[in-house]
Amino acid sequence: MSKTIRRKHYRRTRRGQVLVRTHDMQVPAKVRKQIIDEEMTRLVKELKEKKRARVDGLGILKLKHIKASPGGKEIELFGKKVITKPKPARTKIKFAPSKKLKEEFI
Repeated sequence: MSKTIRRKHYRRTRRGQVLVRTHDMQVPAKVRKQIIDEEMTRLVKELKEKKRARVDGLGILKLKHIKASPGGKEIELFGKKVITKPKPARTKIKFAPSKKLKEEFI
């Protein structure tokens, strides 16, 4: 891969990294972008509906909901009294690798 193409398509986004890595394939950049976009929309749709999405050959993406924590509790840390701050509820995405993927690296 030439340096000019690498610089042209490289971005700090996942899409840009995928485009750089797949440049050696004989698939045009527009088609690669379209494939990536379709896969991302499918994953987002599945995560919203079922709270989990399977990525073939890699593993499963799962949504994990973390409850809000109330503040105002006093805790003693290293001899000082600290009042905890309230934290909002949030959602995290966890990835569980497949057995085949684990075996590749172990």
